[in-house]
Amino acid sequence: MHPSVAQALVPFNAPIEGVVPWMYVDRKNLVTTGMGNLINPIENALKLQWHHLAGQADKSKRPFDFTGPIASPQEVYAAWQKVKNAGVSSLGGGKQAYLTDLRLDDAGLDAVVHNTVTNNEAYLKARIPHWDEFPADAQLALLSMAYAMGPGYAERSGGSYFPKFMAAVNAWPPRFDVAAQECTMQPDSDPALHRRNVANKAMFMAAQTVMATGTPIEDRTWSLAQISDLVTRGEAALANLFTAGALEAAAAARAVEYAAYSTGQLATFRKSKPLGALFWVALGVVGFGAFKVLQAKRRARHA
Repeated sequence: MHPSVAQALVPFNAPIEGVVPWMYVDRKNLVTTGMGNLINPIENALKLQWHHLAGQADKSKRPFDFTGPIASPQEVYAAWQKVKNAGVSSLGGGKQAYLTDLRLDDAGLDAVVHNTVTNNEAYLKARIPHWDEFPADAQLALLSMAYAMGPGYAERSGGSYFPKFMAAVNAWPPRFDVAAQECTMQPDSDPALHRRNVANKAMFMAAQTVMATGTPIEDRTWSLAQISDLVTRGEAALANLFTAGALEAAAAARAVEYAAYSTGQLATFRKSKPLGALFWVALGVVGFGAFKVLQAKRRARHA
């Protein structure tokens, strides 16, 4: 995937999925952690490094104290079995913190999210021949769909196969405008899934524009803040995203984000947490100013 896609995965998914560093069961009673990452079967949980909380009475209160000992495989096994058999699938993951004192630190969350995304991308690349030639917006939307329902939608024998959608994606040139109309996941009445559907459609429409205009495919159309706002507010944020002002602001913000990404400030889950608001505002102003100066120079050269 393009680096700009890897950079956007947490801001895109976290507002929808939430971030839960303990084991919990979803509505299907499958053991899960992180940003909706399955650790069912138990072998997936045993691959991760879990920490005991150090004398923390409120097991759901952040920040967590990770100075406790690292859990042994036997302790991880026992905790997983306890969560699996607790009979609490009707509760949200955020309400299941009391079941165990095992937690993933930020490096552990990095690992579990990276593993999910890497596996999903490998599956999709095997079924989408032009994956590497797709704009970043399209890759992000395709990975978003895989994050929500698994990558089986790309497989003809899969239970959630989207035939018209996949025909549009695998055409050359791809018809991302058609993909935008055919990518709706159900139940769209679910508020979180609906916001994801809105965001995915916007990404595919942006990808169609990128292909039509020859814009560099490596760049996302929108900034991380705009993407996070889109998946948080859905249609309420969508109307303003395609305006000239929003696209100019996005270009400036991306320059700042890419610089931070290249220095490691945004490279991982633990480093993607926002810095102070004033710091980001200052960076945005500087970045936007630099963008306008470069834009003026380009116009002067071509005048």
